Amino acid sequence: MQQRVEEKRENLITLYKQGKSVQQLTELLGMSKTTVRKVIRSAGLEIRSQSDQQLIMNGSSSLKHWAFDTLTEEALYWIGFIYADGYVHKKQNRSLITIDLSTEDRNHLEKFKKFLDAGVSIRDNKRHRLDKVYYTSIITVSSKPLFDRLTELGFTNDKTYTAVVHPDLINHVAFWRGVFNGDGWISRTHTRKYQYPWVGLCGTYDTVQSFIEFVKSNGVLTDVIKARHKKGTKNNFETAFVNNVGLNILDLLYKDATVYLDRKYAVYQQLLNNNNT
Repeated sequence: MQQRVEEKRENLITLYKQGKSVQQLTELLGMSKTTVRKVIRSAGLEIRSQSDQQLIMNGSSSLKHWAFDTLTEEALYWIGFIYADGYVHKKQNRSLITIDLSTEDRNHLEKFKKFLDAGVSIRDNKRHRLDKVYYTSIITVSSKPLFDRLTELGFTNDKTYTAVVHPDLINHVAFWRGVFNGDGWISRTHTRKYQYPWVGLCGTYDTVQSFIEFVKSNGVLTDVIKARHKKGTKNNFETAFVNNVGLNILDLLYKDATVYLDRKYAVYQQLLNNNNT
């Protein structure tokens, strides 16, 4: 009997996280609204207001509004990527998450869209800066639960200058792979026989220093390295690694990875293939 009650409770919580309203749960499960609300609150969840529920209903019915609640590899990766190359913002009482990339990485936005099962379009833009033309692709997802979860993890509108890595994220490879794919770089130095990587990351002091400590904790780095301030910037720092240390960092980030930015992963594979021949 107790097991059946627990299963019903878990089913209710799952359905609520998928976007079902209190009224819908009452009808589906044959429970009173008071009981439904009590179970939702006992799981540490807030009862959505009518306006918040309407936002969910007006969006994609299949959108995974709680995709970041459980820190799976894929969730951690996209949290890291948004941390680096996306942003959270409000517009007309809507809670939005936006990623804006060069059009050459448009396929990466398709991956993000698939991860969230988001029924939104990717917009393509042409921008002019000085005498150059830039082509970008943008995806924006409206979801208060996703927005609130990222806010809970420390995301802010002005994260460019204030970003701090949340303790729940700092030790996860997938998170740092996402950050690196957004704000890191790989270039190659050449010798007669080999190509060696020059691997770097930029961001706030806390971001860069936390990455250095993460690398150290995984036995890849033993030297004392500090984040370097980029002159003329408010809070923009960087670090870089070369030769075997750089390659070992790439191994740490990409070994057994299932989600990544294809363009950077291809450079990593080229380096591996070149140095193994």
